[in-house]
Amino acid sequence: TSPPPSSATRRELWAWCLYDFANSSFTTLIVTVAYSVYFVQVVAGHLGSGTAERVWFWGYALSMLVIAVLSPLLGATADRRAIKRPLLILTTLACVGCTALLATVQAGDVVAGLLLFGVANIAFELGFMLCSAFLVEIAAPEAMGRISGYGWGLGYAGGLASLALAYPFIRGGFAPTNLDQYRLSFIMTAIFFLVSAVPTFLWLRERAQPQPRGPGPRSWRTPFLRLADTARRLARYRDLSRYL
Repeated sequence: TSPPPSSATRRELWAWCLYDFANSSFTTLIVTVAYSVYFVQVVAGHLGSGTAERVWFWGYALSMLVIAVLSPLLGATADRRAIKRPLLILTTLACVGCTALLATVQAGDVVAGLLLFGVANIAFELGFMLCSAFLVEIAAPEAMGRISGYGWGLGYAGGLASLALAYPFIRGGFAPTNLDQYRLSFIMTAIFFLVSAVPTFLWLRERAQPQPRGPGPRSWRTPFLRLADTARRLARYRDLSRYL
C-alpha cells in the first residue's frame, strides 16, 4: 500500500508541477512551432508542400499509434514493479537526446528526421503518462484538480519561456544563412527540457510498492485485458463516459 497523499511536501508538489513546465518546450517548439515547420519546408521541401505535409502527418500518426500500444504495457509494468520514477527519467532522457539530435537533420534527411522525431515523441508521451500517474500518490482527491491546474498553468509558462529563448534562433527563418542558427533551437529545447526537469528527478518520490503477480494471464495481454475490463465498467461513471 502507498502512504497517504498528505505525506507529499510542498516542494514535491512543485516538482511534479514543474515537469509540465519542462516538457511544454517540446510540444511548443518541436511539435508545433519550429521543427514541424522546418521538416515540411526544409527537410521534405523537395517533395512539394502537399506531399511533405502528408509525410509529416503520417509520421506523427504512426508515432501516436506506437504510443497507444506501448502505454498500457509500460503503465502496467510501472505500476506492478513500482518503477515509475526511473522510467520517467529514462523516457525524459530519451526524448531530450533525440530532440538534440534533430539539429543534425538537414534538407533531404526525411527518414532520419521522422525517426528521430518519432522516438522523441514516443518518449515524450510515455514520460507524460508516467508523471501524470504520480498525481494520485501526492495529492488528496479533493486537491487533485487544483494541483493539476497548477501544473497546466506552469505548462503554458514553460511553453512561452522556451519560445522566448528560441526566438533569437528562429527569427531569421529558413534563409540559407540562418539554417545552422535555426537548428540550434532544437538543442536549446533539449537543454531547457532537461534542466527544467531536474527538480522532478530529484524531489518526486516513488510511493508505490511492488505488487506480487496475481492469478490469471501473465503475458503482454494482461494490460489490454485490464483496459477492456475498465471499458466495460464505464457505464458506472456517467460523467466520465460523457467526457470520453
